[in-house]
Amino acid sequence: MIKSNKIKNLIQKKTISIIGATGEVGKTLVKLIELSPNFQIGILCASQKKIKSNRQYVTHDEIAPNSLVISALKSDVAKEIEEKLLKKGCRVITNAQALRYDLRALLSLPDVNGEQILNAKNQLYAVPNCVSTALALALKPLSDLFGIESVHVTTLQAVSGAGKSEVGELNIIPYIEGEEEKIEYEPLKLLNVSFPISSTAIRVPVLDGHTQSVSIKFKTLPQREEIISAWNNYKGLPQKNNLFFAAKNPIVYLEDPFSPQTLLHLNDDKGMRISIGRLRKCLNFHFKFVMLSHNRIQGAAGAALAICEILTARKENEEASS
Repeated sequence: MIKSNKIKNLIQKKTISIIGATGEVGKTLVKLIELSPNFQIGILCASQKKIKSNRQYVTHDEIAPNSLVISALKSDVAKEIEEKLLKKGCRVITNAQALRYDLRALLSLPDVNGEQILNAKNQLYAVPNCVSTALALALKPLSDLFGIESVHVTTLQAVSGAGKSEVGELNIIPYIEGEEEKIEYEPLKLLNVSFPISSTAIRVPVLDGHTQSVSIKFKTLPQREEIISAWNNYKGLPQKNNLFFAAKNPIVYLEDPFSPQTLLHLNDDKGMRISIGRLRKCLNFHFKFVMLSHNRIQGAAGAALAICEILTARKENEEASS
């Protein structure tokens, strides 16, 4: 039983195994874990035909029972493999959609529902869609303070979100299969609220970084300065506990009208920050703004590792106090 929601530093490094280690999110996970003072890489699993390095890769069958595992698999293969790991008693943090809405899963974003993660006893934790993570975070302090009636969002999403490692053609694609449904559902689940979100998802020729244009209608109309203050002063459980994979300031407002930009702000605060700009009055809603997030870090790998920090620190604290 946890007596305090304060998370202590880990006593020794914990091991994380990764399935889908050669994909874009998997490679990002490996790089981030190598920088971490709290974690080390365990088993790396990948399809043999995708291996193009000197690292040692094995199949998921080699993962020991009760291991801590992050899944960076594509949804079409994730369900079967993740189910096998769950049956072995592994704690699985999944970036795939396959089991994201499973009743056993806790939809988890530490900056938004960290307290829920800290107190949960789930075996399966699901990182939301990479757009949903940023949108939920931007809406969190506004929903808490002012209440929200409705939101409209148009996304401009990088090609790495589709698993690509280079831009290729300079083309814009006005449809991403299944994306809009996730954006319209997942932020509400994370925030535990109910209001309509209308979304349009567009793929653009940018390697990394999802930009969102958001319009919002409030229940209690705030002043512009109150909205900016709510964003800049917001702290979630990761910030309150100085977790390694937490942004010091998870939301930052930039007054420059030409901000945020992918080339300037994408990697701010280890890629775990969302940058917001161009807050202004909206003729159809109350306010509108532009937001940028790192889809592979804040929206995937970094969020998964922040979940691992909470889970492993909680377990260690429980063992120390028992």
